[in-house]
Amino acid sequence: MRRKFRIFSTLTAMVLVLIVMCVGIWAATQASVTSTGGNLTFTAGSDVFATVDLDASGAGTSTTLDETFTFSGSETNAEAAKSVVLPDFTFSSENQTYTFTIAVTNTYSGSDETYNLNASLQLTEVDESNQFTVQVNSVDYSTPLNQTIAKGANKTFTVTVTYTGDFATSATGSINFILQLTKGV
Repeated sequence: MRRKFRIFSTLTAMVLVLIVMCVGIWAATQASVTSTGGNLTFTAGSDVFATVDLDASGAGTSTTLDETFTFSGSETNAEAAKSVVLPDFTFSSENQTYTFTIAVTNTYSGSDETYNLNASLQLTEVDESNQFTVQVNSVDYSTPLNQTIAKGANKTFTVTVTYTGDFATSATGSINFILQLTKGV
């Protein structure tokens, strides 16, 4: 009887150890890194006629952000400065990238056919942990990306943030962007 009890308790202990080990392995594969978003700030100079569409939704985001901003050429500096908080997003072993788009349309409707709009997208802060990379239009970001947009045309900035770190460590920092719109010559 004593022997049966010892065998039973040993088998029970082994099964419990196996269960705990499986849960530990499962938890290790479910690691993720959550970002607290970032900011996208718009500044438009005088005489800027433009529409800016921001789509910051998709896999890994906690909320959907789809906003449109219009500049009609008569805004004061305070009115032409806008700031948007990008939604929080979670990086995991299954979802290691976050992409959002900024579409800028030159809406000038006057008779001046040479009216161009200059759009400059600048990254102002990168994470301190160096565990993220940023690409704009599929090119690694290194300097501000400048686009000249003809009357009636549009350009899209596709921004991709990729987590390159180890999910066993933590990542800190924020990624902030400035979009500057000015009247071209």
